[in-house]
Amino acid sequence: MWKYSYIDHTADLGVKIVADTLQEIYQAAVFVMFNNILELDKITITKKCKIKIKANSYEELLFNLLKRLLELFYTKGLICKEIKIVKLKENIIKTRIYGSIINFYEIPSEIFKYEIKTVTYHNLEIKKEGNKYTTTIIFDI
Repeated sequence: MWKYSYIDHTADLGVKIVADTLQEIYQAAVFVMFNNILELDKITITKKCKIKIKANSYEELLFNLLKRLLELFYTKGLICKEIKIVKLKENIIKTRIYGSIINFYEIPSEIFKYEIKTVTYHNLEIKKEGNKYTTTIIFDI
């Protein structure tokens, strides 16, 4: 199980995630990002796709995954409501994304929350503390 809390950060959106597993860190980060863009409970799953990311560390994998999903949101209208981690190693993550393709002009404006411009690498670190994993993510809004 995972949980998140907001942290104070000047002009940006800061989130701290605590999870039982490394996989949950990635699942929570994706949920938190999209749930801060719009109200995910208003989105119905109509689309699924696979995403594969390679990197040099767990932090870089998380950063690249969030950046790729944000890019797909802005270029294709892909909203990720759920994510399943198929494979996770220090240099690769394979996922299944469940969500919807939206047309920005057809979505009621009241379900939009923040315009997340990008994910930052500022202080991004995944740590294991006792039997929990933690990370802090800063989104540029």
